[in-house]
Amino acid sequence: MRRPPLGTKRRALLAGGGFIALLAGAGAYRHWAAGKEPQTGLTLHAQPRPLPPIGFSDEQGRRTGLADFRGRVVLLNIWATWCGPCREEMPTLDRLQAALGGPNFEVVALSIDSGGLQVVQAFFKQIGIRHLHPYLDTEHDAMDIGGTVVPLTLLIDAQGRELGRKVGPAKWDDPTMIELIRRQLPAAGSDDVAVSDAWARATVPGQPVGAAYLNLTSTRGATLTRIGSDAAGTVQMHAMSEDGGVMRMREVERLELPAGQTVRLAPAGTHLMLLQLKKPLRAGESIALEFTLVDKAGQSRVLRTVVPVRTAPQE
Repeated sequence: MRRPPLGTKRRALLAGGGFIALLAGAGAYRHWAAGKEPQTGLTLHAQPRPLPPIGFSDEQGRRTGLADFRGRVVLLNIWATWCGPCREEMPTLDRLQAALGGPNFEVVALSIDSGGLQVVQAFFKQIGIRHLHPYLDTEHDAMDIGGTVVPLTLLIDAQGRELGRKVGPAKWDDPTMIELIRRQLPAAGSDDVAVSDAWARATVPGQPVGAAYLNLTSTRGATLTRIGSDAAGTVQMHAMSEDGGVMRMREVERLELPAGQTVRLAPAGTHLMLLQLKKPLRAGESIALEFTLVDKAGQSRVLRTVVPVRTAPQE
């Protein structure tokens, strides 16, 4: 059932809340502009907390809400296009969705813009958002969960309860943040394989090829058969070896991950080549990688992760 038209008092509260959000957003933006990285911590509650019904509209203008996401863990991000910090963090939310999005997890970007869905869609197109769907707070329910300050982000479990929240911007594609969220998801077969010490090498403008390095550890054994990325048209595994005093590189189509052993993909050895780069890889940003794995029973699964871009490996 739709709510009745907003009363004068509620409209006034929303207007006041928008002003508060604008001030908070401006302050947070100055914090970013000064070169101070925002806190990435997501505060988890000791116990899940109930949430009121939250309704909104999807990109087709249809009424939906958090209830329609039951069964999935949701990261609900309340934001606006006029909010500087919101604009800054949106690409990191897009990469988080690319890394973890699926039947068990969804990033729900809920805009409180008064200009309508077209404003949100234009902004998504402008900055190249590819994995998020736009949602609009047409029911004005965001205020009921503290949406007078943006950005505000809630981590919600599959039963619709609040697990934690973050006031202000964050780097949602930070490996530590991704791992924190991943631990809240239902166990999946791909959890058998762990990714560690991952990084991609920064490139220069016009460079068509990049490289990524990481460690893969499988507890039960698996075979890596395919890799994809949002940053490249094609990703290949290449192995380097010395032949007659010359270093040669060849493509590796499948990579065995023996049970209990760590396989290193490193410079001067087997590594990932990112071909047909869609844009330069800039230090401080990140890219999404998608691994197709086949277990000993022949079952295929997909493991997604986000990899930071650096100029050199982290010491």
